[in-house]
Amino acid sequence: MYIFFSKSIHIGLLFVEFWCAAPAVDFLEKHLKTNQDKSFLTYIWTGTCDIFEKEGRFTRFRTWDNTVVDHIVSQYYRVITIVKQYPNTKVKFIEVPCFSIFAYNKFKGHTSPDSFKVHDTEICRQVEHLNSVIREINSGIKERTLPFNSDLKRRRKDTNKKTGSFRIRTSYKFAAYYDGIHADKDLALIWTKRLTDDINFNCFKTLNEDVLDIHVTEEELSSL
Repeated sequence: MYIFFSKSIHIGLLFVEFWCAAPAVDFLEKHLKTNQDKSFLTYIWTGTCDIFEKEGRFTRFRTWDNTVVDHIVSQYYRVITIVKQYPNTKVKFIEVPCFSIFAYNKFKGHTSPDSFKVHDTEICRQVEHLNSVIREINSGIKERTLPFNSDLKRRRKDTNKKTGSFRIRTSYKFAAYYDGIHADKDLALIWTKRLTDDINFNCFKTLNEDVLDIHVTEEELSSL
């Protein structure tokens, strides 16, 4: 078992632990078993490394079918089975944001980044499918879904001048990432606010602004 990242912080009255571990479900099972006397609100957020793989300093798509998504979903249901053993623990699953292998490889200096544009189309298809399952799972366990992916969506109405009919087209604002995968400061602040709002709502059933005081620098504030 590998712990890639761990951090503990206080947000108002809340004590929050962030973990990046592999295999994550095994870590969660062990953590709950050794802390049975505590209450936990657990968020599961699938990382981009579950969907793509590194090739040197660049990245490439892992599979062109739903194999990876199906495996992730099976692990989600395994999490639910584990959590049911601990009455003081709740779990919910966070939407997975779409990301751009094209933008990432271009950022890393790939000589032919345009060849990865087709990867982005397939990534978004698979992520959209995964998010639809996440919303279904959260609904089944009576939890609301944190819509992280919606913060990247851009909708545009295309109107047919002859018929007057229109259609809504959806695209993604990958510029909200500084390298195509990792959120810039503004997007990170938005996601932090969504998460802390939800933590506070679940723990206190209220949106107390005194508890949700997020401090930013003047430079960050002026960029919003």
